[in-house]
Amino acid sequence: IFFSAAMSVTEVATVPEVEARDEMPVFKIDQGALALRKKERDMAKEMDKIREDITLVFGQASAIFEASKYQFVEELPEEIGRLVKVKKFTATNNFRLYKIPESLADLHERLEHLDLSYNNLQEFPLAICRLRYLTRLDINNNQIKCLPAKVDQLKSLETCYMDSNFLMAVPSTMTFLRNMKHFYIENNPLLKEEDKESAMMDCPYDPSITACGVTGEPLGETVYHFVNFVDFAGNRRMPVHFVCASEKARDLAIEEKDAERVDFWKLKY
Repeated sequence: IFFSAAMSVTEVATVPEVEARDEMPVFKIDQGALALRKKERDMAKEMDKIREDITLVFGQASAIFEASKYQFVEELPEEIGRLVKVKKFTATNNFRLYKIPESLADLHERLEHLDLSYNNLQEFPLAICRLRYLTRLDINNNQIKCLPAKVDQLKSLETCYMDSNFLMAVPSTMTFLRNMKHFYIENNPLLKEEDKESAMMDCPYDPSITACGVTGEPLGETVYHFVNFVDFAGNRRMPVHFVCASEKARDLAIEEKDAERVDFWKLKY
């Protein structure tokens, strides 16, 4: 009888506990939502730090602004337009950074060196075209597919790194960059002449081939009249008629296996 009573007590004690546990709500942790909130917090913190740096550099009238230490921001703040005394602006190595504000154009009075390499820029920032004293532009290792015709406004540009993007064509307006001495455009999928028209349909700046693509003339004759050095290596779909017509050209870095035909014309070494 004692054994039976003990069993009864146990049963009476455990059954409600089981029922209570079954009725308790189950809380699931949304890892994706947590990661998103953490990302937003990190971005907000870095944006605040960048604004503090801008205020500091502005107050000191410094000639250099460095934003490469920030790795979480997807765009730079509009406040960068306050850095009117800066001559060198660097914001590199951020695979999240895809947007540069229009206020960058406010640096047009003094900015000479702009480094936006190793980011995630999908388009060429139009604000760059207004930097009239820019002598060096590093915009390599991004995701840029084409260039605006207004790139010819960079009259002071001497050195340009556009390698390792997704450039399909080069604007013929680059002919007017008479101060250009070094042009690096290797490792881009430059298209053959017959492919360029369809490719230009994806260009956000100007649908016309004349503005954003190479015209009917050979690339070299169209673009590189003034350069001392041009690097086309790694462009495995070069136009059939590649001609370097520059009498100033001293070096032409191109591997013959990367082109269907390479013509060297008027090269002086």
